[in-house]
Amino acid sequence: MHLLDSLVYLAPDSAAALAGELLQALPASDNDSILTRLYYYSGMANYYGGNCIVAAYFFEEGLKTEFARENQAFRSRLANNSGICYELNGDFQRAILAYENSLQIDLSRNDSLGAMQTMINLGQLYTAANHPKEALDYLQSAEKWFTQHPQRHEIAFVRQNLANLAANEGRYGDAEKLMKLALADFQKYENIYGYIKQLNNLAELYIRQNRLDSAKAAIKEAYQTADEYQYLALLAKNLIKSGYISFLEGDEQMAENQYEKADSLLALMELHSERQYLVERRMELYSQKMGDEEILRNFYLYKSLRDTLFKSVTNEMLIEKNIRYQTEKMKENLLRQELELSSQKQQLQIAAIALVIIIAISIWLLMTLTRLSQSYRSLLKKNREYSELTRRLKNESRIEADNPQIQRRWENIRRFIEEQEAYLDSGLNLKKLAQELNSNTKYISQDIQAFSGMPFLKYITTLRVEKAKELLQDENFSQYSLDSLGKMSGFGSSSSFYQVFKDSTGFTPQQYRQLSKNHSIN
Repeated sequence: MHLLDSLVYLAPDSAAALAGELLQALPASDNDSILTRLYYYSGMANYYGGNCIVAAYFFEEGLKTEFARENQAFRSRLANNSGICYELNGDFQRAILAYENSLQIDLSRNDSLGAMQTMINLGQLYTAANHPKEALDYLQSAEKWFTQHPQRHEIAFVRQNLANLAANEGRYGDAEKLMKLALADFQKYENIYGYIKQLNNLAELYIRQNRLDSAKAAIKEAYQTADEYQYLALLAKNLIKSGYISFLEGDEQMAENQYEKADSLLALMELHSERQYLVERRMELYSQKMGDEEILRNFYLYKSLRDTLFKSVTNEMLIEKNIRYQTEKMKENLLRQELELSSQKQQLQIAAIALVIIIAISIWLLMTLTRLSQSYRSLLKKNREYSELTRRLKNESRIEADNPQIQRRWENIRRFIEEQEAYLDSGLNLKKLAQELNSNTKYISQDIQAFSGMPFLKYITTLRVEKAKELLQDENFSQYSLDSLGKMSGFGSSSSFYQVFKDSTGFTPQQYRQLSKNHSIN
């Protein structure tokens, strides 16, 4: 498993810490796709850990990479996730821009699924912004598509947001029905994070209806599940809602205890929007408990100052991270340029060595050519000597051919080979012929060369070819195969028959047979 992929199996805080360490170590690498994925996983880890501002920063940094510019599918995912983070932080305008960017990418790629997922997020955003008409348009479009494409877990998000719309309009019965359907969908598709959030939404709906026992049951299940999977942000949300229920039931001490636990978690994770919500709940508690408007005013002042400080610290942190990243990039570029110069130097050295080798080879070729020229002249001289020797031997052969005794010996050889058709024996050779004629191979070879003008093998082959031509032209042998005719002509194999016949006549046996049927061939 790739190290980056393992981040999704860690608890959010552990994943965020590991992603941060990897991000600091990564710029020394020039793999842009790994950097982009690391930004993505860092954003996801901080999102699940509740750090939406930091998560949005990482998603935006991922959008700036070359890999994201070339990979539109991944670019859409980054834009969509940054929209979610802006929405959760209350920055609706930037959320809309991010969502619409993602939607346009998906539509241009004909990615219907991606487009519908973004429409769900836009529907949720407009619901939170109290624009029910726009929200309903997006959600109904998504609902229609996912109804036609079952087995998709996104239908749970559609129903969740339609339920929120119904609750905002006071249709609590419809809202509860839709929320329970969404809850079942989240459970069916094992979306634990969505399942916990939906339990929170259901609890909120019960609180609106003053059904506090039902709300407590939903919060209890959500708290246990969030604690099991270490979703700290959702754990803090459950504590706030549980404290609010205690406040509504009049148990102010229990409410304060739960608010204090939630505040510790939120302070640990520095969650801006959730701490703001907690301050509002605690203001309700203190204003009712003490009845002091000054306390209420101071809480608002404290919230404003703390949020300003938080934003300032967060911005400084992000700027510092960006400066560090840019510095590492510059170092990386300088290192790359240095490597390129070193590579060019090595190439020049290799070229110089190659030039020396070429010169050496040229000298060797020149020397070899000189030696070959000398050898050629020597061979030419020997060839002349050989030609002269051959000429003398031929003259001597003609003189011997006039000898009556030699003529009788030749006549015996010729009659045995031609008239008795000894040449049809595929195993005939000089040794065998000498045994048959009670002679020796030397005399037979000399006599054949002198009287036929051909060496022994050429003489026998010529006779066999002539026999094959006769058989190929004879209608009585038209049904015989070419291999059979070759053996009948004295050839030991089909391959030698085909090759010798073609070299001698210029035709293959098959071509010769066919032509003999239509024309007279000599």
